[in-house]
Amino acid sequence: MFASSAFLHGNPIHLLMNLFGLVWLGKYVVDRMGAAGFWPLAGLSALGAGLLYAVLSTSFVPMVGASGVVFGLLGAVATWEFLDRYSIGVSLAPLFQQAAVLLALNVALTLSAQGSIAWEAHVGGFLAGMLGGLLTWRRTRTRYWF
Repeated sequence: MFASSAFLHGNPIHLLMNLFGLVWLGKYVVDRMGAAGFWPLAGLSALGAGLLYAVLSTSFVPMVGASGVVFGLLGAVATWEFLDRYSIGVSLAPLFQQAAVLLALNVALTLSAQGSIAWEAHVGGFLAGMLGGLLTWRRTRTRYWF
């Protein structure tokens, strides 16, 4: 499950949504770490997603989809952005506002999907991405993504 779930999707819409997220966030990761840095971060995020799903989920349905990887990339980008801003004293308010909106959207989508969204994988991927972001952060730029 840990190796294959990110490559399997429930339907074409599911695949397209995850591809959109990977393209959107992947650009920031490649800008920051280079193309070679994308794959270890994506792998760490997939493992984090699978691990937390295995530990917390009570479902007998296997998880599918790359959303854990998407959330992992988001976790890394958010961590880098937070640390960049914090290190030079720039306001963190925009990050917290965007995080609140994203959290509200995800809670609403998860509740409306009636158990078909593996929220455990989203959280696991995000936490793994944050870890990857912490391990790879270095202040190298002054522009902001968010």
